[in-house]
This record gives sequence, structure tokens and C-alpha cells, in this order.
Amino acid sequence: MPKTVRPYNEWLLHQLRDPKKAIEYLNGILEDAPELFPKALAKVSLASEASSLSHDAGAQPVTLDPADEGEVDSNFNTVTGVLQTLGLRLTVGSARAGKVQQAQAKAA
Repeated sequence: MPKTVRPYNEWLLHQLRDPKKAIEYLNGILEDAPELFPKALAKVSLASEASSLSHDAGAQPVTLDPADEGEVDSNFNTVTGVLQTLGLRLTVGSARAGKVQQAQAKAA
């Protein structure tokens, strides 16, 4: 019986539905190829079906058009360049986990 193969983008979007995997993916992009972060964030947004959240926030609709692969957000490149110059880096973490930890610290 032949093994079915799922296209990479479909597999990736499925994987990125898990918040922990999405955080690892985004941090990996930030570390290895920060210029790709806007595209990676778009994929995570698409995977989490957060397009309505983006719309509510006034963001432009997310597209994953292969023709856009060459475009890079110059503002983001400026931010990451300044951070690198300062010896700093940007990371992604769960905002929900931080609120829980803050609440636990206040209770203690």
C-alpha cells in the first residue's frame, strides 16, 4: 500500500496549531533567519486561524503567496539590525503564561 505524503505547507500549518511548536518555530526563525520572521508570523497566524484577530487589530489580511517570498519588511530588518548591534535579540513567549506567573507571584 503506497504511503500518502502530505504537502509541506499543510503539514507545517498543522504543526503550528500547537502554541508550543509555534513559539519554537518563531524563535528558531528569529535566531536563524530574522528577515523571514514576518512570513513565519503570517504562517502561525494562518495556522491558528487568527485572521479575525488580525482584522480586529486593524492589520492587513495575511497572505502566503509564493510570489511574495522575496519581499522583506524593511522596518523589521531595521529593528533586528539595531538589536544585533546592541548585542540583544528578540524572542517569542506565551503572553498567557506570563500572566499566570505574575498572578502566582503576587499571591505569594
